[in-house]
Amino acid sequence: MSLEPSTLQYLSVALLALAGASGVIALLRPYAERVGLIDRPGGRKRHAAAVPLIGGIGVFGGFLLASAAAPGPLAPRSALFAAMALLLLGGVLDDIRDMRSTSKLFLQAVAAAVVVASGDQVVRHLGGFPLAGEFGLEAWAAPLTIFALVGLVNATNMLDGLDGLVGGVVFVMLGWLLFVAGLQNDGALSLVIAALMGGVAGFLAFNMRFPWRGRASVFLGDAGSMSLGLAVGWIVIELSQAREPVLPPVAYGWVLALPVVDTVSLMIRRLCKGQSPFAADREHLHHIFLRAGYTPGQTSLCLILIAAVLGAIGVLGGLAGMPDWLLLVGLVTVVVLHYVFIRHAWYTMRALRRLHAGWEGGHGPFGSVGAARVIMQPPVNGWRRSIALFGIYLAIFCLPFSTAGMNLGIGLVLVATAMALPAFWRDARRLVLTWLVLALTGYIVARAVIGDAPADGTPSWDHLIRVTGLVSLPVGWWLAGARTQWVWMLMSLVAGGGVAFVAQANWGKLNAGVLSDPAAWGSASTSGFLGAVILMLLLGGMIAAVHRLGRGWRPVFTLAVCVALSVPVIIVLVGSRYTTGWVGAMAGALVIGAGAIAYGVDRRQWLGLAGGAFMFLVVGLGAWEVVITGSGPWRDDLAEPVQAAALYLGGEVEQARALNPSTGRRLQLWQGAAERIAERPVFGWSRMSPRQFDGPLSAFREYNTLYGAVAVGFGLVGMALFAAVVVGVLYQFVALARDRIWPTSWVLAMLGANAAVLVMLGLAIQIDDTSSRTVIVLLMAAGAAAAFQRQWIHRG
Repeated sequence: MSLEPSTLQYLSVALLALAGASGVIALLRPYAERVGLIDRPGGRKRHAAAVPLIGGIGVFGGFLLASAAAPGPLAPRSALFAAMALLLLGGVLDDIRDMRSTSKLFLQAVAAAVVVASGDQVVRHLGGFPLAGEFGLEAWAAPLTIFALVGLVNATNMLDGLDGLVGGVVFVMLGWLLFVAGLQNDGALSLVIAALMGGVAGFLAFNMRFPWRGRASVFLGDAGSMSLGLAVGWIVIELSQAREPVLPPVAYGWVLALPVVDTVSLMIRRLCKGQSPFAADREHLHHIFLRAGYTPGQTSLCLILIAAVLGAIGVLGGLAGMPDWLLLVGLVTVVVLHYVFIRHAWYTMRALRRLHAGWEGGHGPFGSVGAARVIMQPPVNGWRRSIALFGIYLAIFCLPFSTAGMNLGIGLVLVATAMALPAFWRDARRLVLTWLVLALTGYIVARAVIGDAPADGTPSWDHLIRVTGLVSLPVGWWLAGARTQWVWMLMSLVAGGGVAFVAQANWGKLNAGVLSDPAAWGSASTSGFLGAVILMLLLGGMIAAVHRLGRGWRPVFTLAVCVALSVPVIIVLVGSRYTTGWVGAMAGALVIGAGAIAYGVDRRQWLGLAGGAFMFLVVGLGAWEVVITGSGPWRDDLAEPVQAAALYLGGEVEQARALNPSTGRRLQLWQGAAERIAERPVFGWSRMSPRQFDGPLSAFREYNTLYGAVAVGFGLVGMALFAAVVVGVLYQFVALARDRIWPTSWVLAMLGANAAVLVMLGLAIQIDDTSSRTVIVLLMAAGAAAAFQRQWIHRG
């Protein structure tokens, strides 16, 4: 059994490695040029001055020093240090005098053979897959392990093209591997990883660009990149081939994805051109970012974040129990997307330029989408805007699965708004919507304080405060000037939903084919609520894409993405068996159809609407029959509630409860709310939850409808103010379509999403669920953004 180091031991090992690496680098810098360990600008090398190539020596020195000081013998990993030293020596010689690619390849193969010859560092099995079962390499294990290690060494070496890039990516990969080693209770390997991370951190102190340093003072060199690639490969093999691994081997492919996929894609393109796969060029992923206008520091940061996200998918997906075949399919998809991204670099660079300019606020005040005008100029630029946009992205991505992430994101937006308060208030005070929001918020606070409303009720009045629009106004203000970010924000929401599904789904049941159990699909209320809203936004995307077909590749790509994303959303919505979400989605679809008639959309948009509705119906009903086995869609989940409601309204209460107990209870709760409202109709009771129910309803602490709860707590006055805010938000979308400020498809999507939410709030109370509450905040923020854009256009 491996030792279990304490947190202090981890920190001491990492800090010792950091200090050792920094000391070695500082010591060798004056002598680097004398021995020829210097990288001079020229040719493909765009750096401004000569830079020492001693980073790899520093990392290895710090790593070796910390490993020697760590508890436990070094003998079990002596082959790792020997192989790294061999590559370090060869890399130093290559940095002084360029070696031929064949010589380097031979050296890498020898180092990989040293690792394999040590005994246990061999990839013997790759996981379990349908039809193939447990897939083992048998006699091919050793040669394929050598091939894989050589490939990873080259991939890491080829990634080294920008200040901080390879060091940052390796540091992120090591971070995920340290996390897995901790879960696997491999204390000795954890200390080795911590030591290597400390050495890399010591190098990054000299290599990463900071505000006070515009360029790297030291490069890693081939010596460092090759030895780091080998070390990462060793760690992956040791973790994945352990007796009791916590992750399947294919999950580690995601951790290594960025350098490996970039290199494999590049080699394929070179071979297709008849070039050597090891020839140098400027077609790496980071070169595309640079040509799109990103600075070297921004490019490195973006790719480091991508590496972190890819690693998170593999590690968290593997821990959640995702099947190996699904992880492999996702990894292949990443390879294909990367190849397409680079293959069509001219188009992808344009998209990256728009994203970069939108983040920097580099557009003019107005732009156009079709015949519609949109605001392109943000109200405030600089670091305050960056904080706000980062907060919005964080809140949207974390919305389906992390309360802490959502609160942090919204908090950052509010902090940025406070720092730009004069500009925000100058715009906000001119909106009627602002004063409606303030009136509603002030009335709820005053009524709750005067009436001594309990904060622990269901729902609680402080949660209601968050959906009155008070938080949505500053979020909408920043959104109004971030037009180029909206599509990416929607993709962030979809990505967050995917993370939530992977983390919350019961993969054991899903793999076993148990699809009819709602618990297998995660939290029913959360997945159903989010699914209905996301589906409406994707339907609007389909309409917009069909309208623009024939105007380049982007509409086709958008249509394909929206259709592809809609299918799993519908399946999850159906699988959750959250009837409220399904009814809300149908209501939203009907509103989109009615809006299309009202706005007189053209034939192409009708085609998109009809196609989306047909897919919604066919996929939905098909999934219902397949997923909800043995239960037709109309009998149990739709027809019986309708029949029970008819019986209840006809006075047949017991028959209604016998036919569909949940519907009978819900209607009784609504009747209780109506009776309570009749007692104090004007100002309400200041309490939105029932004090006590008798009989079969004694376990309930809510009225099961937000509208009933608001009417009970704050009376007709509260309901009127609430309705005024909702109408004010919806009016902004209608006005946008009327004035042709937004494309009709955008407006239809927002109206559909809002309609779905309004229907679901009538059938359930969602505001005590953090993710559902944040969805409401963001939809109201979209209405606020519309109001701000209309104001800016009319004022400008």
